[in-house]
Amino acid sequence: MMSPIPLSRRQLLARTGCGFGLLALADLLAGEVRAADIGDRSAHPYEVRPPHFPARAKRIIFLYMPGGPSHVDLLDPKPRLTRDNGQPLPFAKPRLERTKTGNLLASPWKFARHGERGSR
Repeated sequence: MMSPIPLSRRQLLARTGCGFGLLALADLLAGEVRAADIGDRSAHPYEVRPPHFPARAKRIIFLYMPGGPSHVDLLDPKPRLTRDNGQPLPFAKPRLERTKTGNLLASPWKFARHGERGSR
């Protein structure tokens, strides 16, 4: 009996690379089958299904807000950022072409606990 030879990731991809192409081909061919046979939903479990309720929205407003509140301000408190407010970055500043990288800035909002989980 031969013992299995361990393959590196690169060797494995090189030897099984045709499999990825065949997966892509199978997906392309499945798309053609879906277009031809729409009646049976159980055969295509990942097909987009109609919504449960009819759509009522007529228009969508997309707001792009450069300079709006960041995720740092919106999600959860960052005690170290509050502590180091105004200090330079603790690592080398990235070189940006159009803007200067400033110092650390803490959130201007105060965080408080609310609800059942927040009343400790």
